[in-house]
Amino acid sequence: ALLGLSPAEGGGSGVGNLYYLARPKTLGRDIKRFREVVGFNKLAILYMPLLTELVPGLENSVRKISAENDVVIELVPARETVGETLAAIPPDSQAVYVTPILDYSGSQIAELYDGIIEKGLPAFSMMGRSEVESGALIGLTPEHNFTREARRVALVVQSILLGDQAGGFPVEYSEEELLTINM
Repeated sequence: ALLGLSPAEGGGSGVGNLYYLARPKTLGRDIKRFREVVGFNKLAILYMPLLTELVPGLENSVRKISAENDVVIELVPARETVGETLAAIPPDSQAVYVTPILDYSGSQIAELYDGIIEKGLPAFSMMGRSEVESGALIGLTPEHNFTREARRVALVVQSILLGDQAGGFPVEYSEEELLTINM
């Protein structure tokens, strides 16, 4: 869970004066679906290095997902340049899963996918459709609706200002699953 926070029973934060938004854990689901489309036994996961600080226990979660899916997973932190990141992908990888790398611009993300394609590797984007349009082979997340998310936060803030307890509002923010394949 992000920063060690997990939704309490009932879906709220469990803390009277705390509200946050969290996305449901999708990594295991994504890897399972990716493997159904593209058979592989060794997967490289590219991630933003800050993620290991924000998600305590990330490596343990990945080990569990690895065992559940009978796949070898190697965590590969994104480097300062796209070229360095591409060079860090283990040569025996059979597929690449790309988490959000917020340090990269849109053109760098496109360059990253071009490089993955040059290596002959299929890529799955956790970001989904937008990165499939940039070169990823597959994603399960539809175009992210930032307006919908902002409205939800605004309505919760309004309710809190009107006296409701912040900790009682549901914190999980989910979107439907939409399989997108780059043809």
